[in-house]
Amino acid sequence: MKIGNDVADILANSEVAGNKLYLPDGQLDRKMYMAVNKILVAIGGKWNRKEKAHLFGGPVDAVLEEILLTGQYINAKTEYQFFETPEDLARRLVDMADIQEWETCLEPSAGQ
Repeated sequence: MKIGNDVADILANSEVAGNKLYLPDGQLDRKMYMAVNKILVAIGGKWNRKEKAHLFGGPVDAVLEEILLTGQYINAKTEYQFFETPEDLARRLVDMADIQEWETCLEPSAGQ
């Protein structure tokens, strides 16, 4: 999905530290924040009030660089219809199915 120049400018001026993305100083108007946040959520970020940053599962700099170079982003969940099964739920299901360490099990529905 394409991003606007104003959103790209905000992302370009954001600070990245590992898995954290800090928006530029100053408060964005609500409409602009929602546009930026939509992209950050789509690429795996989640706002953390305590950290005052969007947190990601891993380093975000490469993904952000790709977005800025192409002017586009991919929302993996809607693009590929991939919704990863949370680890605690997967463990619970394995326990319920009584699957032992030496056994194998096929889970063909792309939940990893």
